[in-house]
Amino acid sequence: MLPPLRRLVLVALCASAAVAADRQRVIVLADMGNEPDEEQQIVHLLLHANEIDIEGLVAVTGKYLRKDPQPELFFKLLGGYAQVVDNLRLH
Repeated sequence: MLPPLRRLVLVALCASAAVAADRQRVIVLADMGNEPDEEQQIVHLLLHANEIDIEGLVAVTGKYLRKDPQPELFFKLLGGYAQVVDNLRLH
């Protein structure tokens, strides 16, 4: 059984896929945990989630992050997004 936040993310991604047939599909690979700029980029991406279909977020290693990527940072950011998405839709 998935934790509640992961279930929420899965449901949100499935629901967005149903209405996103005419939008560009995106899968993002990021070396999460290396520097704060990755988190800032994901926040920026989420602010534009109404314009694209985010198919997946994948934490990977990279040139500067050789081991131990932190995929839990995605869930932290998605949790924050879930708290403000209704207000974002008003604007």
